[in-house]
Amino acid sequence: MFEFEYTLNDEDRFQFHKYLRRTLRINLIWILPSVILFVLVFVSLLLRLSNVGYVLLLIGVFWFLYFPLHYNGKNYGILPYDSSVKMDFSDNEICGVTEVFDIKTGYSEIKRIKVCKNSVYIFISITSAYIIPKRAFSGQDEQTKFFEFIRSK
Repeated sequence: MFEFEYTLNDEDRFQFHKYLRRTLRINLIWILPSVILFVLVFVSLLLRLSNVGYVLLLIGVFWFLYFPLHYNGKNYGILPYDSSVKMDFSDNEICGVTEVFDIKTGYSEIKRIKVCKNSVYIFISITSAYIIPKRAFSGQDEQTKFFEFIRSK
């Protein structure tokens, strides 16, 4: 029904990871304080930490969670970034073909669809998504028809 051919670049990759990190961080806000408290108590009982140990442990946890996103290098062989992508949305499945691999996904595996400023993310798990840049659509009309098609599945 729909077929797209496009190239993903570093900016597409960066924007996806930025969105993903932001949504995961929002989800973590509710459970993070209790997890940190549990870890601090557990580690302090095991290691008998002083106040300096608590501070260093807290700094380490927050550094890990809130470290700025910097993506250098490419992930050739792992993800289809900086490569040509062909996405085929048939009546039965989604087929993504890159230089490295071929992925087929049933529509029942779609968890959610997020439309951002420059891209459309079709999530198949909490952290994995098909990235379709809006520049892959020929126009607003094709984009509207595509969303209607996906919603019908």
